[in-house]
Amino acid sequence: MSNKFSLNRIKEISNDPLVFHTKGVFLERLGKIESAIEQYEVSANQEYEKSQYALANIYNESEEYELAEKWYEKSFRNGNIESAFEAGNMNIKILNYENAMYWFEKASKQGHIKSQNNLGVCHFKRGDYFRAEKWLKIANEENLEESFFNLAIFNDIMKNKENAIMFYEQGSSNKDINSKYNLAVESYNDGDLEKSIELYKQLYKIGYKKACFNLGIIMEQKNDYESAIKYYTKSADKNHIKSQYRLGCVYEKLNQYNNAIKFYERASENGHIFAKFRLANLFNKEDDIESAKKYYKMCIEDNFVFAKNNLASIYFEQKRYEEAIFYYKEAINEGIKMAFENLGDLYYKLNKIQEAISVYIKNSENTSIQIKLGNLYEKENMYDEAINWYKKSATKGDSNSNYKIGQIYYDKFSNVEASIKYFKEASEKNNINAQIYLGQIYFEKQNYEEAKKMFELGANEGNSYCQCMIGIIYHRYMNNENDAKYWYEMAKNNNSLEALYNLGILSLEKNDYEESKKYFDEGMKYESKDCEYMLAYIYFKKSQMIYKSLGNYKDSDLIFEKLPNLDMVTFDLLIPEFKLIQNNSDDVYTPQYILDITENIEDMMENKLTEMIFCE
Repeated sequence: MSNKFSLNRIKEISNDPLVFHTKGVFLERLGKIESAIEQYEVSANQEYEKSQYALANIYNESEEYELAEKWYEKSFRNGNIESAFEAGNMNIKILNYENAMYWFEKASKQGHIKSQNNLGVCHFKRGDYFRAEKWLKIANEENLEESFFNLAIFNDIMKNKENAIMFYEQGSSNKDINSKYNLAVESYNDGDLEKSIELYKQLYKIGYKKACFNLGIIMEQKNDYESAIKYYTKSADKNHIKSQYRLGCVYEKLNQYNNAIKFYERASENGHIFAKFRLANLFNKEDDIESAKKYYKMCIEDNFVFAKNNLASIYFEQKRYEEAIFYYKEAINEGIKMAFENLGDLYYKLNKIQEAISVYIKNSENTSIQIKLGNLYEKENMYDEAINWYKKSATKGDSNSNYKIGQIYYDKFSNVEASIKYFKEASEKNNINAQIYLGQIYFEKQNYEEAKKMFELGANEGNSYCQCMIGIIYHRYMNNENDAKYWYEMAKNNNSLEALYNLGILSLEKNDYEESKKYFDEGMKYESKDCEYMLAYIYFKKSQMIYKSLGNYKDSDLIFEKLPNLDMVTFDLLIPEFKLIQNNSDDVYTPQYILDITENIEDMMENKLTEMIFCE
């Protein structure tokens, strides 16, 4: 009898579904899924709901959704309410809302709170707002976190802001982080910066990425870069791409280029196109040209058209002109206006004048291009065309264009009166060379007071011609020896031989032969015939005075009587060669880069969450 009982008992245990289920759990934990399924199926076919639920989860995970739903249904019929909830979520995952609602409704009617929330969300997505609100409120009665947020979203969309804020506040108080985040955004938008920052800081402590980023934006706007770095770093470390990008921007502002490159590279690896472009520009700035080219090419692959101009400009500087022309033309086709000027400059550098003109004219509303067209036509001796383009740029406020027109009228057409008009317009905007020309013109017209005024700016900028001319005006026409000497000395120190000579004349007129001789002696170092001539005169006068002083000593009186009378009432002054302030701007034909991107960082802030949340 004893042996018979033992055999029956063993047989009974070997058919126990719990045994097979336990084996299945053990095998699943070991990762032996196929063997686990075999064990679960034995007990599941005996209506053991835990095995049915386990099978459903395995098939759900492996995306065998029909089998999963089959076993969820069996498990639910055997009393597992979680099976209906998981079946609903599975159908949400595959966007089958009708099936999802079927299962959520079954669980909801049995009081499953998360299913009630999810059923409400499904009704909302299908446009049944009445049922959506009904089920969300039922879930909310049990203080389900997600329901506060979802009811706030519902009221937001229904334009009931007061109720939305109320639910955000309640959700925030119930530790719902999404409600707290949206409340922070709302507070910022309503101008309550203090409350917004307080809420963001609470979310920062738990590493809520969007909150960290928005807090970083606020601090960056306040120029509190240390705090901005702190908040951006928290979200950047969680792979928030925009935070990585802004960290690069902040570090670049602080000239911490190694850190800027580090975070631009991280953002670039995550596909942030502006990070790639700024990184390329930074490498370009730091003369890491190959890295710059690499990132410009990456930008071009992402169809970021500004990079085409910049890559072309690198090739321009490297004298790889064919590649530069190719990318400039690509940029022009994309509407990048700077590329017109760059390509025109390149053609000009290659002495392809007609090609340069053709490209420039296509963007001839650009002031700098109008100036370059004026320069180009002037160098080609096509003065009427040059004046035409200079007039266009002059109307846009370019004083140098007024000056250039005046210069052409004066030097090429000998039209002094026409030149005065344009020189005056340029002079009113403190164009030094225009004032120098006017000084010369007024001097020739014997309007010495106006001439002096015009020469003053150039003189103060170290122009020796202007300094010497002011000295002449004070010397000859204003009888101001002290000021004359001051300006002559200034010009002499700027290597003006004429000023040196005039200083000698000034001293001679005061009968200070020794000082006069000192200046003329200095002029002899430059082999000046004028100074040599005046030295001879001084030596003659000194000899004449010595013979006179000797009286009848030997034949001194006879020699004195035979000497010619060389007394001069006045002495001619030397007018210096006309000289302008050197200006090389007309010949600047170097490629231009697009170095900045217009960005309003406030517009970058993460917005409110607008999608309702399913419970998982």
